[in-house]
Amino acid sequence: MKNLILLLIIGFNAFIGAFNAHSVVLFEEGFYNDVSGVRIYKDADGNPFPGNSWNTKEGYFERLVSETTIKALLHSCRIDYTAERITVDGIETSKGRLQIGTGGGNLEFPYFGSISKISLCLSAGTEGDVATKALIQYKKTDDAEWKDLQLSGNITANAPIKWELENVSEEPMAIRILQDPAITKGNSLAVYDLLIEGEVSDYEPGPDPESPITLLDERFRDLSLYKVADDDTDPDRTKYYEELYFDRTVEGKTVRTKFFQGRIHNTQQPPADSKGATQGRALIDNFSLGGAMESPVFGSLTYINAKLSSGNGLPSKAVLQIKAPEATEWTDFASSEDALDNAITDWTLTNISSTPIAFRIIQDPSISDATLAIFNIRVDGTLYDGGTTTIDIVPTTYTEKTILSIEYYNVLGKRVSKEAKGFIIEQYIYEDGSTSSTKVFNQ
Repeated sequence: MKNLILLLIIGFNAFIGAFNAHSVVLFEEGFYNDVSGVRIYKDADGNPFPGNSWNTKEGYFERLVSETTIKALLHSCRIDYTAERITVDGIETSKGRLQIGTGGGNLEFPYFGSISKISLCLSAGTEGDVATKALIQYKKTDDAEWKDLQLSGNITANAPIKWELENVSEEPMAIRILQDPAITKGNSLAVYDLLIEGEVSDYEPGPDPESPITLLDERFRDLSLYKVADDDTDPDRTKYYEELYFDRTVEGKTVRTKFFQGRIHNTQQPPADSKGATQGRALIDNFSLGGAMESPVFGSLTYINAKLSSGNGLPSKAVLQIKAPEATEWTDFASSEDALDNAITDWTLTNISSTPIAFRIIQDPSISDATLAIFNIRVDGTLYDGGTTTIDIVPTTYTEKTILSIEYYNVLGKRVSKEAKGFIIEQYIYEDGSTSSTKVFNQ
């Protein structure tokens, strides 16, 4: 029996040795740029990934391993290139760190042929003893959804850890690193000195248009991401604008979201009971003045989560409206609970539409004096096959048509006079029976 056990031990060690013998370093990241000035980390457009601020745009970085280029993706992340070293188990980390945010942030790696080791030093983005946890998820070639691989213990800025996983998988596997989704205190996960060893893979999953992806994941913290529609300048955080917009790149396509009568207050901190809300908020003025957050058309909408509050101290309430590409009017879909001052209303909607749809968030029209604040918003679904075309009502130039009449409607689709205040829709009726519309704002 002893000999049998000894043979089994020898065989197992030989197997592990053979497994590790083919392993190479796949990624070894300190999250600082190359000393020669090479910008390793890029945003989705291929420009250097901005440092020391949260970024709406997706990012990536690449490594050449065994003559194969492998690419890691940054989702709702921040890179602090000059972050000071920390000491973990008596050993100093390198300079620089990656922060992974709440609400869908993750560091995603491609399929590897095998993974023999994952090692990383972890801390919390919030100073002191505010705890977070790290979660590693995996997906094998026959998996449609991500599955949990391992959850770390508590991590704080005062008690960072070194986390190592050995002999992770012999089979092709993709992994991603994220903060425990149960952490909703506005914390972030800070990653130092990441090492992954294993084998490269030539496996590439085919596109799955039915799988929801994150379409929007906004924190309203970086003011430079938002533009004034009139002149493409950066907004003033203290002012409301007739129209603002921001672009987010999703799977190579530009998703443009607009604010009408909106303001980006990027320095505002959430209330103490943040419910996952983080610094920065978008303010939407009263609906009677045309206030709205409006999306382009998406292929489907499966999930929306918004952290709501009052924008001016008065009780407010949000209404989600939807509109199909062929529709002429918005339809109410859902209403939130009251959004109060110095509090967060955590508003979640699921299974909004399985067909192409746009959405907008407005303040409940029955509320006349309040403004609505959105601290964070995440939207999941699929992209629209028709591209990035929005369903904004825009004027069309007709060179060979005669206008028979013009009708005026408010944003709820009710007919009004030409002199009505706020946003109105002018509908042109031509002699051939066709129509076109344009949105205007009357002071």
